Amino acid sequence: MINAPIKMPFITEHKNGKMVNMTAINTNPLTNKFCMAMYNSKKSTICKKCFAIRNMKRYKNAKNTYEYNSVLFSKPLEKNQIPFINSAICRLNGHGELINYDHLLNYIAIVNKNKHCMFTLWTKKISLINKFFKDNKKPKNLILIWSNEKIDTIEQPPKHFDKSFNNVKDNQKLLSAVNCDPKISNCINCLKCYTKKDKTKNIIEKVK
Repeated sequence: MINAPIKMPFITEHKNGKMVNMTAINTNPLTNKFCMAMYNSKKSTICKKCFAIRNMKRYKNAKNTYEYNSVLFSKPLEKNQIPFINSAICRLNGHGELINYDHLLNYIAIVNKNKHCMFTLWTKKISLINKFFKDNKKPKNLILIWSNEKIDTIEQPPKHFDKSFNNVKDNQKLLSAVNCDPKISNCINCLKCYTKKDKTKNIIEKVK
């Protein structure tokens, strides 16, 4: 009898855009209830301009691959499903958002298995972060970035977070403080979000 192959998460090696040459683990925002609620909300938030949703609508192969990850991560992974990350740095949620608490636990398991790799997790799900880190220490190789939904407002990192990521559009004073500009430098050459040596607390990007 032939055993079925073990279902492993798909690891993305980005080939273009500001994340060119970056390793990431992504999920599908189109089937994430939180993402779609924010995208369709009447409120003016950065989620309404979500690049990940635009990409999923354009690239069928990526949508199918990231949906595979969404299904996999939405429930606990087995120990033999935790991947080895062949990279020094890795982004969690390059596309997508935490689906549920199991999703976060799976990410933590990957972080703990890959001590050689520095992981950065973007999320708006403060409640899930607080739930886990209330009784658990944050791994040394994990950076947490609070993804601020408001435009033209700089938010300080909440408890447990290392940095905040903010988007500005019309506020001239804040536009002059932009320190994330893909036209000047892509992520791999900047690394503000990917190293604890950089003490920048507020990452600021101009709305595309």
